[in-house]
Amino acid sequence: MASVLQMLREDHKKVLGLFEEFERTEEMEAKKAIADNASMELMTHMELEEELFYPELEKKGGEAEEMIAEAEEEHHVVKMIISELADMKAGDSHYDAKVKVMAENVQHHVEEEESQIFPLAEELGRDRLNMMGDELMRGKERHEKEMAAKGTRRTRRAA
Repeated sequence: MASVLQMLREDHKKVLGLFEEFERTEEMEAKKAIADNASMELMTHMELEEELFYPELEKKGGEAEEMIAEAEEEHHVVKMIISELADMKAGDSHYDAKVKVMAENVQHHVEEEESQIFPLAEELGRDRLNMMGDELMRGKERHEKEMAAKGTRRTRRAA
């Protein structure tokens, strides 16, 4: 049984690692594969946060609601960039720039989430955080099955 916060931190580390790998890579097909992998990881992460994690925090009201609204808007921006990247090739004009802007947005989001939202979540208590971690794990398994059914394979890379 893992805490939802631990699992979300691992997701953050993994996707930030993919962005670093993208920056170090020069071969276009490899860059596209890394960006596609980061996009799939982010979509799963964002969907599950919005479905399972954020609603619990919004119940706290006040400051938590404001932080979650901002986090959801940050997710919205990343989803727009992912959608645009899906229609591009790695060598296209602005491809690398879009990935870099997405990486910068994600880095900002991660910093705010881990320094402001996670401390609020800790107030939910270890038992609830562990239960949410179990829910998150089931959600990831469900999402992977959905992706497999669509013929999309998620590659597993160490961050």
